[in-house]
Parts: sequence; structure tokens; C-alpha cells
Amino acid sequence: MVDQLNHLLDQFTEPEQKRLLDFLASPYFNKRLELVQLAKLMLARHSGKLKKEDLWASIIPDEVFEDVKLRLLKSDLLKLVEIFLTTEQAGELKDTRKLLQLKEKLRSKNLHKRYAAADRRLGKLNTKKGLG
Repeated sequence: MVDQLNHLLDQFTEPEQKRLLDFLASPYFNKRLELVQLAKLMLARHSGKLKKEDLWASIIPDEVFEDVKLRLLKSDLLKLVEIFLTTEQAGELKDTRKLLQLKEKLRSKNLHKRYAAADRRLGKLNTKKGLG
């Protein structure tokens, strides 16, 4: 599981990392500060070089190291990262759906220039997602 989390976080671009940290800092999705701290350390790309004990001390300095608790923290973080990815994907689909609905409405009103502009925006969105 730890390898899964490291591998997943290694795939994040800088903008995605920033959005993930914002997501984790939201009390709606996460009320555990130590998960935000763990994510920051793991995204810093040097966590693989840290011993588990040092990683623990950076996150929870006042507690004695417990391997099981660290693995549980990483498991909880992995679940939140997966929720983040799902939320990101849902937002992208929502944008696409809105543009498709806008295009349909503009076409029905014979607003060809606006329709063409909405079509270009949809094309850019699809290109950005790797679909175009």
C-alpha cells in the first residue's frame, strides 16, 4: 500500500499537488492535520529516503513511533487521494457536460458564432484532458 501511495503521488504535477493539498486542508473532506503533513512530506519527493521513524517524528513528534499507526495514516491518506482524484474527474465531466448543453442551446437559437466559440472551448478542454 505504501508503494501504491508513493507511486500515485509521484504522478502528480505541481498544480495537482497544490490542489490535493488544498483538498486535504478542507475540513469537509479531512479533519486530520497529520494527513496534510504526511502528504506534504511525501510530495516533497524525499520521503522515500526518510526512515519510517523520522517520517513519524515529522508528523507526530510528541508520540512514540508505531509502525501500525503510520501504515494506517498512509492508508487513510491513500483513500483521500483517491477521493480527490474522483472529485477532480467529476468536475471535469461537469465542465464538459455544461459546454455540451450550452452548444445545444446555442444551436437551437441559431447563434452560430457563439456556438463556434463554445465548440472551440470544448475542443480545448478535450485537448487538455488528452481526448482531442
